[in-house]
Amino acid sequence: MEKINILIFDDHEVFLDGMKFALEDNPNLAVDTVLSENKFREKISQINYDVFIFDFMIPDTNVLDLISMIQLNHKTAKIIVISSLADKTLAATLREKNVNGYLFKSDARSHINQAIQKILKGENFYSEPSSVEFSKLESLVNPLESLTEKEKEIIRYIAKGYKNVNIAKELNISPRTVEAHKRNVDMKIGKLTKTQITKLVENWKL
Repeated sequence: MEKINILIFDDHEVFLDGMKFALEDNPNLAVDTVLSENKFREKISQINYDVFIFDFMIPDTNVLDLISMIQLNHKTAKIIVISSLADKTLAATLREKNVNGYLFKSDARSHINQAIQKILKGENFYSEPSSVEFSKLESLVNPLESLTEKEKEIIRYIAKGYKNVNIAKELNISPRTVEAHKRNVDMKIGKLTKTQITKLVENWKL
């Protein structure tokens, strides 16, 4: 039987090691791991992967763009997204983008084999998310790490009470661009109120 090639992309080496360990018992799987987007792109130019697995919150990486790129250039490949946040909005977006699997990072290792088996059969595997609970969000690893520098700048201005038009003037960009960045932020950390955003900025000293 031909092996299933899997590529896992995450910026935390310990998590990558844990995921690889969880899959190593299956002799039908060949698992590669990468820590950076550059390495990810290098790997997919060399090897035809059957399954891609990556964290949704990776600093300076737009995972939605990666999903679109994979679906365009690797049409038969399956995609599993892992997130620290159990977010209904994110789950809905991933379904709209025809992503095959969505796992919570807290139980990814225990469910990853089951998820791969299902998606290779043509089924989807989605953990059941609840609405984002901010009290839980506060206890996780810094959720702002997943934002780009521009998104972090916009978050700072939101915390200060700036409106889109004012943020646009400060950053010398259009209000429409500000809105696009805000949508990306919502997808990465959940749609939070100004009070919650301000608290995040304060807690994580952004």
